[in-house]
Amino acid sequence: MKRFLISISSAALLAACLLQGCDTDRARRSPLENAEIDFANGHYAGAQQLCDSLILGSGFSKLNVNELCRLSLLFMRLAENHGDEEANTALAARSLEAAMTRNADSTIMYLGQAPVEDQARLALITAINEGHKAPAVTDTIAYDY
Repeated sequence: MKRFLISISSAALLAACLLQGCDTDRARRSPLENAEIDFANGHYAGAQQLCDSLILGSGFSKLNVNELCRLSLLFMRLAENHGDEEANTALAARSLEAAMTRNADSTIMYLGQAPVEDQARLALITAINEGHKAPAVTDTIAYDY
């Protein structure tokens, strides 16, 4: 019986140490990395909250081109799986537009090297941004009455 209690105590202590290590790892990662991990683990609400805080907070201006592209893709994945699809798509477009503004060449290189499963998402975001920049087409026919 005594061995059993010692074994249980050791297991509990090991579990506590492992959990503390996990919290430490999370604290060492960037919010974007934590959001990507949350999304990969199916914790969509947590990923959404982290992404929203990144794009709406002061940290958005500190993200580099690679991080902005990753954030954009993550918003598109969230649009497909969780939350408001239109809002997430708009935030994805905003992130990619910021990346293009910072360094268009690096953004284009990222887009070209993205995995095949992300190509359609990136094409959609790019089309949204290009459509947003295009001048509005108006009817040029003038009527005299």
